[in-house]
Amino acid sequence: MAKLLEISKQIRRLEQGQALVEYGLILAVIAIAALVSLSVTGGGIDGLYGTIRQVAEAMAARLA
Repeated sequence: MAKLLEISKQIRRLEQGQALVEYGLILAVIAIAALVSLSVTGGGIDGLYGTIRQVAEAMAARLA
């Protein structure tokens, strides 16, 4: 009976380690997805700010 309890304790420890690995993998996937989405949308956002800057400079030139 004591051997059975020891085996069940070892299984629980292994499952806790497995859960930590799963959380680590989930975090890695989220980090990769965030980097990819920033890379993809970065050019569009840069273009948008460039357009805003050009409009602001044109308006400032008219007011001066």
